[in-house]
Amino acid sequence: MLMKISDHFKVSVDELLRGDTSVVQKIDSEKKKKNHLQVFIIILIFIAGATILGLYFKFKADNSVSFTMEKKETYQETNTAQALIDVGKGYFTLPKSGKINIDAEASTDDGKLHIKITDDKNKIYYQLDGQTISDSQTLYFDKGSYVIQIVADDYTEDVVSMKYYIKVSN
Repeated sequence: MLMKISDHFKVSVDELLRGDTSVVQKIDSEKKKKNHLQVFIIILIFIAGATILGLYFKFKADNSVSFTMEKKETYQETNTAQALIDVGKGYFTLPKSGKINIDAEASTDDGKLHIKITDDKNKIYYQLDGQTISDSQTLYFDKGSYVIQIVADDYTEDVVSMKYYIKVSN
């Protein structure tokens, strides 16, 4: 209250108290304690925030998957003589069960593409088929290793051009 009165009348607290240095020292001491407490609280909030942020990134890193497959290829008569072309195969591992995002785009000028994600027991977790494929979704996967396989079939021409892009992340 003394500080406010002092500020209002534009006189020092010392002058207000007529040289009572013990009261002035007490006020200064309380002001310093208040400042120290504010600094301590700010440091405590910073440490708590850094700890929470660190735990979040550790959890995210422990369960993260970042996997991409991409290819653009033209197959000639020697390849298209086969009933099925194994276009691509990729592998990724999920450290913990959880949701992962799948983005897939694929196209071929002749025939169909088949994208399939299976686990090590050949359980199918994801499958897409078609001449033009476009998909983006979030699915639940169990902890474990997975295979992405892309094959082409049903083509009638001697030259088949195709491209695909698959991204798996969480």
